[in-house]
Amino acid sequence: MSEVTPDALRKLIGYTINFRGQPHTIVEILDPSSSAPQLVLRSLEQVIQPDQWGDAHRRVPASIAVDVLNRDGELNPELSALFTNAD
Repeated sequence: MSEVTPDALRKLIGYTINFRGQPHTIVEILDPSSSAPQLVLRSLEQVIQPDQWGDAHRRVPASIAVDVLNRDGELNPELSALFTNAD
């Protein structure tokens, strides 16, 4: 398995992955050089975005931030295939 480095994380931007059964694109890396980096995933499916009052406003892709490492500092098992195949 490859080491999780800031360069390895940056190479993943733009990849489309299947995360929790849905297609997502990696759009950003949060704190790539920290001990708790996160990948920002944007769903390829759209959801209804509410306005400030909670009323349906428009359809947008949902985004989620996913921890790259778990609490023990090990690679998140849901993301391990990314680093196995990223070389």
